[in-house]
Amino acid sequence: MAVLKITLTFALIIYLLRRKVGLGQVMLLSSLFLGILFGVHPLKIAQVTFDAVVSKSTINLMMALILIMFLENIMRRSGMLQQMLDSLKALVGDKRFVMAFMPAFIGLLPSPGGARFSCPMVDETSRASNFSAEDKSFINFWFRHIWEYILPLYPGILLAAQLTGMNISRVVLNQLPFSILALIIGFAFGFGRFKPERPKLSFGEGIFNSKLLLSSLWPILAILVLVLGFKLEISLSIGLILILLVIVKQYKAEAILKTLRDAFSINIVVLILGIMVFKDMLSASGAVKTLPEFFSNLGISQLLIISLLPFTIGILTGLTQAVVAISYPVLLGLTNSPSMFTLAFVAGFAGVMLSPVHLCLVLTVDYFKTTIANIYRKLIIGEGILIGLALLLALINN
Repeated sequence: MAVLKITLTFALIIYLLRRKVGLGQVMLLSSLFLGILFGVHPLKIAQVTFDAVVSKSTINLMMALILIMFLENIMRRSGMLQQMLDSLKALVGDKRFVMAFMPAFIGLLPSPGGARFSCPMVDETSRASNFSAEDKSFINFWFRHIWEYILPLYPGILLAAQLTGMNISRVVLNQLPFSILALIIGFAFGFGRFKPERPKLSFGEGIFNSKLLLSSLWPILAILVLVLGFKLEISLSIGLILILLVIVKQYKAEAILKTLRDAFSINIVVLILGIMVFKDMLSASGAVKTLPEFFSNLGISQLLIISLLPFTIGILTGLTQAVVAISYPVLLGLTNSPSMFTLAFVAGFAGVMLSPVHLCLVLTVDYFKTTIANIYRKLIIGEGILIGLALLLALINN
């Protein structure tokens, strides 16, 4: 019955999205529907909603995304964004690599919704080219996540190593082929029909464009240093660099207020609130906790449980760390094989990539004015290839 209720909730999400209801409103309505289906008391539903809205994680996420949009607005208005993309394209000579590089570069920051940062960069680079909104959405979203299999900054990797007792370098080495394959899939599906371009630069032009690139890229590099090197919160890091950028660009109070108004989006606020409330309602209702027992009692093969349990949790939560935290303790009772846990991670992350509550996905399609359904075909095939490789390696090694 619990699985049926979860299925009905996701059917409602799909129905409302097809009716062109905004995703933020869809997630709020689905949270209410989920709570009612699981018999959560109305006062408890109200409490969960309130706690989700005022929680530290929601406020930090909201602040980070608003500051990201503010930073992007300043960099675009000041010409830094265009300078960055022009110099990078001159150096690389192929806009396909520039479009892939920007989300991959931003992907080094393990920030929820970080894909929103690279959207305008991908958009600017693709101007005067035949890239559709679906192409740009796929490229931005896919390349944003190629590191999540191997980058120890992501909590899913750390948690996987901790729960399995494997050294983190072993986890990274086991999952390295999937980052490489994801990179290949991204270029094949994102740029397969576009011809390569070759750079034509003298040495002097290369030096000149390298300087231009650094002078326009410094805000992003500085944020990376603060987050990765000094371990500061992403919102605090962006805030500090914004203050410095405003001083350097000599922004006056009136210009700052206008930029803030232009950068702020009520739709983004509702979207974040809807997703955060839905995730908390999943936990409060006990919906996700029923899944391990459900799969264990199905009487299906071990390989299917190891694949399906993490994948389902990934679809429901859109969070890699939730996949690992919920499914790995169950899987430890079934196997101790490193290749099986690699399969679980890849299958779970496939669910995360396909999840309608994955913040990067919904922010990307919202920016490019398309829908999740329009890029699902490429996502499903791409993730299917990755799961196929993980299954093959699991079968070979066991």
